[in-house]
Amino acid sequence: VYFSRFTLGKGVPELGPVEVMRRSERHVQVELDMRYSSNVDILLQTGGGTISFGIRKLLFSGRLCLALRPLLDKAPVIGGVQLFFANPPRVELMFAGLANDVAGFPGLTQKVKQQVGLLFRSMVLPNFLSFQTTHDEKVVDL
Repeated sequence: VYFSRFTLGKGVPELGPVEVMRRSERHVQVELDMRYSSNVDILLQTGGGTISFGIRKLLFSGRLCLALRPLLDKAPVIGGVQLFFANPPRVELMFAGLANDVAGFPGLTQKVKQQVGLLFRSMVLPNFLSFQTTHDEKVVDL
């Protein structure tokens, strides 16, 4: 199985409203709603190209949290960033090709949706992605 086409379309993510909260002297949290809806062109095919499986529309929405910590007294001012969702984001897919024929392949579209959901759940608390903005180990403990 391989991607024969992969484009995310012309949709532009919508961001906001944005909330900024001070959690402590060394921790600020930014929370923002994200929405993305676009006609996409994602096509998976088998090695022989006889079976295709496509996604033609993607809708994503959720509240993204950025924990900025520790706050520093000197540049770069923020020692690190943790990205996460407090709750699982909403993801909807519209299929094309064989995936659109649910009667012929019971459970296929549900399995794909579950796998996409697993990807996003990997960023739902207690899980998160973290990035350091400084390499001074005395300052950052992510």
